[in-house]
Amino acid sequence: MGTNAPNFFLPDSQLLRGSNYAAWKTKIKTQLEFEEIWPVVTGTLTRSPTDATQQRQFDRADQKAKLIILFGVSDDVQAHIRDATSAKEAWDKLSTIYEAKNKN
Repeated sequence: MGTNAPNFFLPDSQLLRGSNYAAWKTKIKTQLEFEEIWPVVTGTLTRSPTDATQQRQFDRADQKAKLIILFGVSDDVQAHIRDATSAKEAWDKLSTIYEAKNKN
């Protein structure tokens, strides 16, 4: 791996643990936008039913987004999303769990 490889790993102190959801969400969303894969997470970019090249590109982007999300949460939080089949599903589950809990 080259020296310019992106770092998807947050220090333990910045992993999502629950009460830090708002700050975590901002950091992870920014990383996903930087990697140009945020549309996969929001569902504005979907998998083509017919184009094999686009399917591979989408699947790769989805896997990358899911990795960023999974590696950005504590083990306890990961229990909620470890069975998610897509980055969108993982993001939506976390949003459902923590959005209401962390409103000021």
